[in-house]
Amino acid sequence: MSKSKFFIIFLTLFSTAVFAFVNIGVGYGINNNNWVVRVGYEDNMFSLNGNYFVNLEWGIDGSILFETPLGVSTGPMIGIVNDFQNNKIYMNYGGFIGYEYKGQKGQFDIKFALLMEYGSSLNFLDNLFASFRTYIPDPPGMKMKDKLYVEMSYFKQRIYIVVGLLEPF
Repeated sequence: MSKSKFFIIFLTLFSTAVFAFVNIGVGYGINNNNWVVRVGYEDNMFSLNGNYFVNLEWGIDGSILFETPLGVSTGPMIGIVNDFQNNKIYMNYGGFIGYEYKGQKGQFDIKFALLMEYGSSLNFLDNLFASFRTYIPDPPGMKMKDKLYVEMSYFKQRIYIVVGLLEPF
């Protein structure tokens, strides 16, 4: 194995081990009146979250993040949904664009994607993925390692709000 390949693998594994978070959250689906439970894994380059809508469906969304010189991130994304009512699994893939703001006024993330299902026609409302996450600031005088957040997401015509915690791995 060449030194450059070894170095890239080492950096990827090091960043995953050092900057990784376990994502745990609960929320509510607004348009389907159903609870959602989230479990996932996130770091500064990779995100994989599983959402379970109680007795309705489960879904997985994952992305690999690449920072650009413009301050936005982009990369490939996949979304998988197992719809219990229609007894069908939807597998969507595509690219996303995201923006992360960290400042004195707070911290938030925005992510948009247009995910296409293989062999299907474009239905913008079914293929759009949008997410807005804002982080709750630490209490005055305290520096917390974990991050509490509130997220509003849209995917497959489902709107849901999740309150979650990113716990260091």
